[in-house]
Amino acid sequence: MTFRGKTAGFILRRILPALAGALLLFTSGLTGALAESTADGDLDGDGLSCAADAAAVLRLAADAGASADSVADVTQSGTVDETDARVLLSYATGQIPSLEALAERLQSGLCDESLFDKFSYTGVEESAGEYYRSDSVSITITQYQFHKQVGENYRLITCYAADIYIQDISSFQTALSSDEFHGTYQLVLDMAVEHDALVAISGDFYNSSLHTGPVCRNGVWYRQDESDEMDICVLGYDGVLSTYLAGTYDIADIVAQEPCQVWCFGPSLIAEDGGLPASYNAGVSIQRENPRSAVGSDGPGHYIFLLADGRRPTYSSGFDMEGLSEFFIELGCTVAYNLDGGRTAVMATRDGLVSIPIELQRPVSDILYISEP
Repeated sequence: MTFRGKTAGFILRRILPALAGALLLFTSGLTGALAESTADGDLDGDGLSCAADAAAVLRLAADAGASADSVADVTQSGTVDETDARVLLSYATGQIPSLEALAERLQSGLCDESLFDKFSYTGVEESAGEYYRSDSVSITITQYQFHKQVGENYRLITCYAADIYIQDISSFQTALSSDEFHGTYQLVLDMAVEHDALVAISGDFYNSSLHTGPVCRNGVWYRQDESDEMDICVLGYDGVLSTYLAGTYDIADIVAQEPCQVWCFGPSLIAEDGGLPASYNAGVSIQRENPRSAVGSDGPGHYIFLLADGRRPTYSSGFDMEGLSEFFIELGCTVAYNLDGGRTAVMATRDGLVSIPIELQRPVSDILYISEP
């Protein structure tokens, strides 16, 4: 027994310093790991970012006097709010692989951080003709069918709305038929397939004899003529969609903005106060019920492509201009713009037609489409 005691004491004297050193290294490493995980929303320092941490962030967000804490501000926006809690919960459940990468994406993207959950961060999710989601693009295509009173009659209307969120303006593209100015006309579907479009609609048909206004596509100016009759629509590189009424803009000012896209057809569909326009800069025939192609927005990064089929009463009569305005307002848009309609109006994806166009659909000179950046 004495021999064993001496041996045990000898061993302890030899290994304790080594154990102490190892423990010190382990503790230092653990402290570093905790510090790293704390930066990832680990508010309680347990080495995990979980629902409890999200709840703690939510409590901080509810405190009006709380300062932006670097741990709680997982989106790195400079404030702690409900979005940080939502992001942290998504991270804890595996829907977001990296908070650091997400914060960088949100700070550089067009969409407000509150829209983070519109996107997919674990790979592409898609169903042809219905939805597509990646970390840069989100599209949901919905068919609406309803009756609407037009004058004394109730009309059946069938339309398709592509609800679009993009983080990079380069995802919002236009294409000219045959890839050249005044190129040979093509069908919308053929152009959508050719350009790998996630969704596409017919454009303003700039090559029509009706057009004398400006044409700017993907930052390239093809025509800088001013139109006294047609409203124009401008998409900036900052993601802002704006409309200008005919006779109220100077083309030199539009050129000076260095826009991404400029369309000339119209009319503008929503007044500055967010309501219906008092009148439309369009002929009577255009204002009647027709198939429609149009674009709207409620802020940078969020757009709606709308396609209303028409001229088939048992399926869809199409929108008159006032009905088109009302529908965009119901969808939450603050700006909207009518594009060329009738036999031109078609919505398609790289996988096929979405709308059901009129027989003998018209080949077009241009399309608007969404793609990966």
